[in-house]
Amino acid sequence: MRVLIAIDHSKFASEVTDTVSHHPWPENTEFMILNAVEACTLPYSTDDFLHQCRILLETTVANLSRKLPDHKVTGEVIEGDAKQEIVTAADQWKADLIIIGAHGETGLKRHGIGNVVMSVLNHAPCSVEVVKPRRSRSENGKERATKKESVRAKT
Repeated sequence: MRVLIAIDHSKFASEVTDTVSHHPWPENTEFMILNAVEACTLPYSTDDFLHQCRILLETTVANLSRKLPDHKVTGEVIEGDAKQEIVTAADQWKADLIIIGAHGETGLKRHGIGNVVMSVLNHAPCSVEVVKPRRSRSENGKERATKKESVRAKT
């Protein structure tokens, strides 16, 4: 089995890989962690941003490799539109499953699923599992993130 794990540079990326590490995986399952990043519009250079993304990726690969020592874990940073790059990478790598996080910071906030996740769900060449934080009510009645939950969608 081949599992593509799409991460971004948010704090939620580690929760996605933590969810992966708690799944029972078949023998010989391979994991590719993909960080698809768009050209930088921040006050620092694109090269600096890509360097930071590579450091995050190396750390994430090392952490997941430690948690899943019997499985092959690789990683790649790709510059481009995340919606397209995730689907293209899954197709070229022949992934059986894409796991992606939805932290609800962009896109369809009220559903907790952003436009990258929606696009991947609609165009993926394989099944997609969406990991998102659970919501609960705080004392003042507002929703807040608590434990993570996982939703699997077959395509």
